[in-house]
Amino acid sequence: MIPPLSSLMAFEAVARLASFSRAGEELCITQSAVSHRVRMLEAQLGVKLFRRSTRSLALTLAGQRYLPVVQNALHGLQQGTIAVHRTHGRARTLQLLVTRAIASLWLVPRLDNLRTEIPHLEVSVVTHNGLLTELDLDHYEFDAAVFLANEAIPLSGLCHKKLSADYGLVVCNPMLLEGSDGLRHPRDLRHHTILHAQSVPEAWPEWLASVGVKDLVPKSELRLDHTGLTVQAALTGLGVAIAHGPLVSSHLKSGALVAPFPTHRARMEGSYYFCVWRQELDDCPEVIGFREWIHREMCEPAHVVS
Repeated sequence: MIPPLSSLMAFEAVARLASFSRAGEELCITQSAVSHRVRMLEAQLGVKLFRRSTRSLALTLAGQRYLPVVQNALHGLQQGTIAVHRTHGRARTLQLLVTRAIASLWLVPRLDNLRTEIPHLEVSVVTHNGLLTELDLDHYEFDAAVFLANEAIPLSGLCHKKLSADYGLVVCNPMLLEGSDGLRHPRDLRHHTILHAQSVPEAWPEWLASVGVKDLVPKSELRLDHTGLTVQAALTGLGVAIAHGPLVSSHLKSGALVAPFPTHRARMEGSYYFCVWRQELDDCPEVIGFREWIHREMCEPAHVVS
């Protein structure tokens, strides 16, 4: 008898990650649910697959022999499913809810890469502003979301995965580093325009105080609605912004933006999460692929150019 796919996926994840809790995070189920599925598989096989202790977790000999069999089978199912979709299937549309900053700064510039990796996934983007805790979710139609939250959201049906902690970086166009008024020390901001985001009004005052120039008076100030707009203004050389670090990694890599004070990070509340709101989509190959893709992309270390 072939074991349930859910038990095989739980076994493979625990073996690969050497952790029941991390496997639960990856599969978007609880640690106890992972343990239950593995115990069911062991009972069906009549062998122990893991040696457990308070400090370690290791595969038994039977587990070592079974793991490549399971991994090959799961890989074959995934590739076969993708092949069927490519040949006979229709593109699946994922209704994705994201913040405006994530959409404009992070997601849209990566859509070509997403299409290359998951060609049978169409993404329809709906945007909002602010933390997910401030949303009335009934006002939105969506399948999954990428959001900024203070903590994991205890909502029924919300299967979430943490992507990255948030942090703030002072960023600007490289040309603002040049000349006698170039940004070399925080006090040099007095020669430049500071770009304020109304969505995080405390960011600049707190940052200036943390670097010892709380009374600094800049050349001028410009207030915009949210950080997406302040970063766009910084890209054009209009001034200096505090950006959400995880969202500007591609701009820093390309050199379109620089972080003149990379060791001085601004405090930003919360972390970024990906969640599947409709649980029936959690096992969808395209959604699984999207979850893995966005985790790789957002968890990639930021390349800070200073």
